[in-house]
Amino acid sequence: HLQTPAVEKERRFGCAHARATSAMVKPLKGIVVSNKMMKSVTVMVERIYKHPRWGKYVRGRKKYMAHDEHDACGVGDKVELVHSRPLSKNKKWIVTEILKKERVYDHGELNRRKKELER
Repeated sequence: HLQTPAVEKERRFGCAHARATSAMVKPLKGIVVSNKMMKSVTVMVERIYKHPRWGKYVRGRKKYMAHDEHDACGVGDKVELVHSRPLSKNKKWIVTEILKKERVYDHGELNRRKKELER
């Protein structure tokens, strides 16, 4: 039997809220700019649109708070968001997929290795 994308994502990610209104709103893709909250992330979504008066293409940015059920997102990760019922005052989106993980560097460890090689 056929399943809608929201039902499929609910099955994969265990998030019952993903089904609520995700069929009505286009999924967004953005970059995580903060993950300092428990089970929540802030995602920066960028869009390019034509300015209505000047005709120049403008890059617009907007931040969305999203629910991250498994606390798997890190800063710099590219993620996909789907709309859901309001989960809190500001959270109305759910992270359904991490499209690309950002590399994490331990700068202290890199500096120690560099000093060891110089000796």
